[in-house]
Amino acid sequence: MKIKIAILEADKNYLQRLLSAFETKYEDKIEMYSFTDEVLAMDAVQNTKINVFLVNDRFRIDKKLIPEKCGFAYLTDSPDVEMPDHEKAICKFQKIDLIYKEIVSLYSENALDKMKNYDEESARMITFISPSGGTGASTMAVAFAKYFAKCGKKTLYFSTEELGVSDIYFMGEGQFTFDDLIYAIKSKKTNMSLKFESTVKQDISGVYFFSAGAKALDVIDLTEEEVKQLVVSLKMSGIFDVIIWDMDFSFKAVRSDLMQLVSDIVMISDGSEISNSKIKRFYDSMEALEKQRKLDISDKLWILYNKFSKETGKGLNIPEIKELGGAPCYVHATVNQIIEQLLKLNIYEKLVL
Repeated sequence: MKIKIAILEADKNYLQRLLSAFETKYEDKIEMYSFTDEVLAMDAVQNTKINVFLVNDRFRIDKKLIPEKCGFAYLTDSPDVEMPDHEKAICKFQKIDLIYKEIVSLYSENALDKMKNYDEESARMITFISPSGGTGASTMAVAFAKYFAKCGKKTLYFSTEELGVSDIYFMGEGQFTFDDLIYAIKSKKTNMSLKFESTVKQDISGVYFFSAGAKALDVIDLTEEEVKQLVVSLKMSGIFDVIIWDMDFSFKAVRSDLMQLVSDIVMISDGSEISNSKIKRFYDSMEALEKQRKLDISDKLWILYNKFSKETGKGLNIPEIKELGGAPCYVHATVNQIIEQLLKLNIYEKLVL
């Protein structure tokens, strides 16, 4: 289904350039109606089932005359313009991709969710955790995301760490952040698949990601049920092939129904006595829980060693946990330099297969 967009713009030259750009790049996704006359535009909006109505801010539109399910925003000459009555504004002089994302965001707030049923064809989700802090689980998760993207998979790096900042590892254009997804989940009125499309950014490596929100408290405030809704929506959206989920270790979270949505759980250890001891205690607890609640977690477990030293590190030696391999400690290297070195290692193939 195409998004029907009506544009009311007095500048005919700009209008023609905008229509040409949309037709070139998004012809299969949108259906455009353009107007320079306000009366004709309002007639179309009221009688043609327009999904999104964009209006040059030189006009003033009575919102009461716009159908309830029609998204609305003013087109402005510069960003950060405050419109009367807190109406939404979109800067008209930006890349067509960013204007499209703004349109999809408006549409998502009123469109019905029509996600496909959850099945084995939904996105594969791989979780990275570390029962022992400081082992570089996030760095490893990013490296795996970049590797999957390099293999041609449409890959999302998704972090629910309380203090996680995706923008340390990735760069992409767009103004939306993870806060917008949190608001959408809590409002329960948004088509999440479309919200993902409008919010997600893409790094030069090919990895898709969500920029971190302004406050860590918003992530902390998410309930387990809201996280589950977000995860299920991501898997079923049909947008991604692989989702790399970087999460804080929490025994409560791992033993919950959330892990039934995950195909693989990669635990990061530095091979130290403390790290291996914590992972073993976690595994023993998982075995007990599986018997009590008939969960399926232990078969998904992998161990991956990071910052490993032959002098101080040892293997976990639990045959039931599959091993991916390991990486040494890279001294005096930046995060990006470490990731570049990790991408050269033979630690990915078992998960990519």
